[in-house]
Amino acid sequence: MNSSTLLLDASTIRRLVTMSDVIEVVRQAASKRAAGGLLAAPRVALPGGTLLMAAESQEHGGVATKLVSVAPGNRAAGLSTIQGLATWLDYTARRPLLVADAPTVTALRTGALSGVATQALAPADASVLAMVGTGGQAFSLVEACAAVRPIGQVRLASLRRASAAEFGGRLIATWPELDVLICDSVTEAVKDAAIVCLATTSKTPLVQDGDVRPDVHLNAVGAFRPDMRELGVSVLAAATVVCSDDPHGALREAGDLMEAVACGSLSAESIIDLGVLDGRSNGAVRSGITVFKSVGTAAADLALLDLLWQRAEADGTIPSFEFSA
Repeated sequence: MNSSTLLLDASTIRRLVTMSDVIEVVRQAASKRAAGGLLAAPRVALPGGTLLMAAESQEHGGVATKLVSVAPGNRAAGLSTIQGLATWLDYTARRPLLVADAPTVTALRTGALSGVATQALAPADASVLAMVGTGGQAFSLVEACAAVRPIGQVRLASLRRASAAEFGGRLIATWPELDVLICDSVTEAVKDAAIVCLATTSKTPLVQDGDVRPDVHLNAVGAFRPDMRELGVSVLAAATVVCSDDPHGALREAGDLMEAVACGSLSAESIIDLGVLDGRSNGAVRSGITVFKSVGTAAADLALLDLLWQRAEADGTIPSFEFSA
């Protein structure tokens, strides 16, 4: 007996779901995980940059796994920094039902998690977004912020100006009405921005307290290793809210949060789980600087892969291959 496994490439994934779809399912998954209703294993991080994630849910009827490697040098060769595969298995028989492009899954769910945090914490009228880093995660971050806030201007900062220009062209092609500025520095980009997104592998802090406005919301999704830093200690010390999709994981992996806790500028107990925030509060209960630190959780991967499976199964045009029983 053979079982058919569907194959989803990047373009097919993008065709099957919208960012608003993904924001809603990862919002629900974050709440379930925080309440203990969704089992996600701690992420395994190998020294070479390979990450392994897994989650399962009887309610969702499946098991999600993801293997990705982060290779910053890939950009010089025209390749995505993130490489890998994501799978969706039947909960009972553990048959592989779906194999999907992991960079796209990762970008969508990371963007969506930031969208949940942005909707809960950013100023309701936030219209200026600074995007620091213009690699594979950046588009989904802009897309998610634009899905929950009236973004009219995006300011780009990148070590590679050519990359920023290319990314800016992609944004304008998608949203012709968007005002896109390419900035000469991170400081220039983040000044007066209501929302700041960071998606880099920087090993030195990029943003300090004095660089940003006093009611800014920051989504920091890079700096996924203890030796990496995107947020300076001062901005974390000044924040009125620091939340994460995995607070325990952040204290093991996120160098900027680990440094702030180690020096006493941030209390580990004060880091809020994204799943307990009111995701639709639209900034009504916030004040001051707010921070969302994403380290990645398989719960969000599971929610997205479940949605993709439902949409792909109903589509009927997705290519597949056969596993022997």
